[in-house]
Amino acid sequence: MKKLLNKRKKRRRLFVLIGLFLLLFVGIGYAYLRETLTINSNTEISSMKWDVHFENIKTKSGSITPTIEPTIGTDKLSITTSLNFTQPGQFYEYTVDVKNDGTIDAMIESFNDTVLTEEQQKYLIYTANYIDDSSVTEKQLLKAGKKETIRVRIVVKEDLQKADLPTSGDELKIKFKLNYVQADDTAVKKASPIILPTDKTKDTLAVGDEICIKGETTECFNFIRYDGDNIVMLSKWNLNVGANSSGEETFKQDSSALGAVRFSASNYWANLDLTYPADVYDNTYKTVPDFSASGYQTEGYSIAYYVEEYKKILEDYGVTVKNARLLTYSEATDSSIGCSISASSCPTGFIRNTIFWLGSIIDANGVFCVDTSGYFGSLNYYYDTISGVRPVIEIAKSDV
Repeated sequence: MKKLLNKRKKRRRLFVLIGLFLLLFVGIGYAYLRETLTINSNTEISSMKWDVHFENIKTKSGSITPTIEPTIGTDKLSITTSLNFTQPGQFYEYTVDVKNDGTIDAMIESFNDTVLTEEQQKYLIYTANYIDDSSVTEKQLLKAGKKETIRVRIVVKEDLQKADLPTSGDELKIKFKLNYVQADDTAVKKASPIILPTDKTKDTLAVGDEICIKGETTECFNFIRYDGDNIVMLSKWNLNVGANSSGEETFKQDSSALGAVRFSASNYWANLDLTYPADVYDNTYKTVPDFSASGYQTEGYSIAYYVEEYKKILEDYGVTVKNARLLTYSEATDSSIGCSISASSCPTGFIRNTIFWLGSIIDANGVFCVDTSGYFGSLNYYYDTISGVRPVIEIAKSDV
């Protein structure tokens, strides 16, 4: 019996030692991965994937034509272009997305964004900032699955004479480069582009409070309500789109944009078993509108097309948009906003800023709308000479 007990004790010690060895081995392996994974190109380790790269270069309209268009290098994180300036005040500007398509959080290790020679600094200003004008700095975090938009701008100083510039034919080669490594505890989250009223926090907003998103232009919204951990807000103005756009369509808000957008090209909800009023906004129907015809002949499911394009603009500003849609009947008639179908009116305030479509219908053909006089009623879905696009945007509190 004593021998049997001794054998069991030895076996137990052996199992304990094997277990400790396995724990130590796994722990060392995990630490090794955490401490040495600083990758600068595409690679894949088991289910972990590293892929940080530039994409989607867009040149600003009106800037000079480069002698060599901006080109992404083989390292995927550098851009080279060549320019030939001839006049003071000329500029060249492009935006580019830096995207983390991997599964590993990244951070900026170093960057080369404004390197000019001493001679070039006499006549050029060269900047590279995020689209909201915040600075690109080392240690900034780029989480897996996220992207940021960077604006590179080169300007010839306006207070120069033409004689101060390089002789015609001299090219300026500009290179912009970022280096990313795996994020660690020193990574710094980029400041949010979302601006709240000075006396409010993300938890104390009241109906009508103005929330702005800083980007290439500042887009503002009116707070409507909380939806769990999300903030729901209505665009302050219509989008500058449609047949009555203020000049060239910008797809951004514009206080002078009157609207003239068809809700849809057909009442695609006609065969649904609905109880009115019903919410029918559906971003499945978002083909590009065609305004070559006039009046009721305009084709295209324009509402969802414009809302989705606006969502992309906000995301380029660094905002995670949880949802983009139109205001619903229930939101408009909630006591906090106070529109009334029985009185065919909405109270004074932000809801009357513009003439715009809601995303709800009163019957098979009539879509709710609000105008600047406070009228609250409906128009036929194909009526495209009055109502504009005023999106509702939902963002997470955690992003504020």
